[in-house]
Amino acid sequence: AIPDRLINQNIKHRKARHSNVLNAVANGTSNLEAIAVEAYADTPDAHPGLAVDQTLSHLMALEAEGSVMQSNGTWSVAE
Repeated sequence: AIPDRLINQNIKHRKARHSNVLNAVANGTSNLEAIAVEAYADTPDAHPGLAVDQTLSHLMALEAEGSVMQSNGTWSVAE
């Protein structure tokens, strides 16, 4: 039961972070580092490099699903 609970907590956390990244872009934040700062606002002690790397992973997943797009290092909501 404990492993299932931990896995479910991790999935819930990842989905929430995914939403935070999308919301940051939807709010007009367009550069990777600024999106990371906004998406990780609830985790101010997160390692900045890790936050940026994980944010990029979320952005790439969001881009693959057609939710966001990137042009010349600027991210925006896909139309």
